[in-house]
Amino acid sequence: MPFFDFFLLFSAPGVIKLLPALPDAWREGRFRGLRCRGGAEVSMAWSLAAGIAEASFVSARTQSVEVEFPFALQEATSDDAEAAVSLPEALDKATRHRLVHLPAGRTVTLKLRFA
Repeated sequence: MPFFDFFLLFSAPGVIKLLPALPDAWREGRFRGLRCRGGAEVSMAWSLAAGIAEASFVSARTQSVEVEFPFALQEATSDDAEAAVSLPEALDKATRHRLVHLPAGRTVTLKLRFA
């Protein structure tokens, strides 16, 4: 993974952190096809000025992952009924984290609004 990819994505088994070290100058942007530990691939587009982002995941195997965002979320939704999006059990993580179920081989897209 090239060095600048670490600005955009960090992963560990069961955890995906999106935009963990985003430079201030990157107020909007996108990336496609970054691979995570655990067999998932992530694409994302964001606009900090508009307060919106969209993140897509494709997993090689069925799994649930905790996705962490660098901003407090007002909304995180998916149109895919099998891709359950829920709050984590730890309340201190509720504003920036979501648990996402990823069915094997299917694209799951989250639409995000943040403060």
